[in-house]
Amino acid sequence: MLSQMLLEGKHLFFSTLNSDRYHLALQIDNPESSDESFEVSARSVWMDSCQYKEGPAFKVGLSFHDSQKKLFRLFKR
Repeated sequence: MLSQMLLEGKHLFFSTLNSDRYHLALQIDNPESSDESFEVSARSVWMDSCQYKEGPAFKVGLSFHDSQKKLFRLFKR
């Protein structure tokens, strides 16, 4: 969930929708070990508004750049 769609003047959904120039870099941290973090690259494919904690928020669907096999290996760690 996101509380805002603008980051440094860029719209997170529209800037990464079918774009070769911009992508989303998701930092995944292991809460039990700071040495086991990794980054996953993705682009947005859909967006919808919603409510989260009694305030407006947005859901964004993602298409990951890496193969499913590689992503499963990363998430299993």
